[in-house]
Amino acid sequence: MTQIKSSVLDRFYSGTSDEKIAAMEELYRVHGVALEDNEKIQQSMTLLATYTAALSSHMVNMHLDALCTSCAATTGGGCCSSYMEANSNVLMLLINKLAGIEVVRQHPNSTECCFLGRTGCILSIKPVFCLNYNCKHITDKATGNEMTELERLAGQLLCEQTRLEDVLLNSF
Repeated sequence: MTQIKSSVLDRFYSGTSDEKIAAMEELYRVHGVALEDNEKIQQSMTLLATYTAALSSHMVNMHLDALCTSCAATTGGGCCSSYMEANSNVLMLLINKLAGIEVVRQHPNSTECCFLGRTGCILSIKPVFCLNYNCKHITDKATGNEMTELERLAGQLLCEQTRLEDVLLNSF
């Protein structure tokens, strides 16, 4: 396994969201073409798109789109708070950029996640904590089979996302 310098880890995994967005934009400006031409990265991006679509479809079938959007609209953003926003990292934001998402702050509010738009999260690839967290509203509403499938799909996506972050981390 490659030894990664702590300064590199600090650059990608710490700082404010604005600093992370700026670092992501700089990485994309310098390395975007090479990353988009990298076959290993593109294969992973294809898998991520498939896994994201499957998870999104299951969440819609569970009516989580309406549940989470209404909760996020409450004061403080519900689960979608600035605490969740802080779990983002430069590589995850870069993956979103590579997927064609315009990764920008959606509002100046400091209590809600800055990636929370009017119709929900703008990120298709989400922070690990967001993928792993299911609030009481979700667990109370869902059947056991729905939760099992939700966890399986989130885990599948998270495994590939983590694998791609490692590939990217070792590319710089």
